[in-house]
Amino acid sequence: MIKEGQLPMDDQNKRAKILEIDFEWDPSITKRIWSFGPEADKGSNILVNATKSVDYINEIQQYVVTSFQQSSSSGGLCDEAMRGVLFKFNDCNLHADSIHRGAGQILQATSRVMTASQLRADPKLVEPMYLVEVQCPQSVMGSVYSVISNRRGVIKSTEMVIGTPLVSITGNLPVLESFGLTEELRGVTQGQAFPQCSFSHWKVMEDNVYDPQSKVHKLIKSIRKRKGLKEDIPLYTDYCDAMPKQ
Repeated sequence: MIKEGQLPMDDQNKRAKILEIDFEWDPSITKRIWSFGPEADKGSNILVNATKSVDYINEIQQYVVTSFQQSSSSGGLCDEAMRGVLFKFNDCNLHADSIHRGAGQILQATSRVMTASQLRADPKLVEPMYLVEVQCPQSVMGSVYSVISNRRGVIKSTEMVIGTPLVSITGNLPVLESFGLTEELRGVTQGQAFPQCSFSHWKVMEDNVYDPQSKVHKLIKSIRKRKGLKEDIPLYTDYCDAMPKQ
C-alpha cells in the first residue's frame, strides 16, 4: 500500500488508523511518523520521532527528515536505496544558541548517525528476483532444471501444457543470474526451451555481509568498486565520532 502510494499522507489520523487496524502497527509508531523515504509519499522506510521533552526539536525536524530521505536513498553497504528500514529518533541534545542548530550542524551529523545505525543493525542486501517460465518437451526437463538450479534458481511448479507435448516449468531466478539464460537453455536443449522472465519480488540475501567468503560480500565489493567507492565495506564504528573533551 505504501509503495503504491495508496496511503493517505496528508491526513495523519486517517493514516495511523489504517496502519493500526489493517496492518496491526503499534500506535506509538503510527502517530509519530515524521516521514517516509526515500520518497516522502511512498517510500518503504520510515522515520519516527520517539523523543520525549526535547527542547527545540521542532526547529530541526525538517533537517532530520532531509537527512533521513538522503540516507535511505543511499545505504551504507553499497550506496543503494534502503528497503523496509525503521529509524527511531530517540533523543538528542541541542545547543541553546539557535545559530548552532542550523542545517550546517544537523544535516551531516544526522546522516552519519543514520548510516551508523543501519550498519549496526545487521544489514542485509536484497536482490531482485525474476519469475521464470520455460516451455519445453518432457525429454529435456532435466537439462532445464539443472540450468536454473546452477544459477541459484528455485523450481516452483511443472505442469503439462494442455493440447501440446510441452511442459511449463515455473520458478524464481535472481536477476543477477539471468544474463545469458536464454542462450544456455537453448544450447543444452537443442533449441527446444523457450524462457520468459518477468519481475517477481525482492529477496533478502541471508549471508553475513562481512564474511569475505560469502557471495553477498563479494557482490557488495563489486558494486562499491563499480561506483568508485572504497571497496572495504564500512563498519558502524567508522561513523562514531568522539565527543570533544571539555
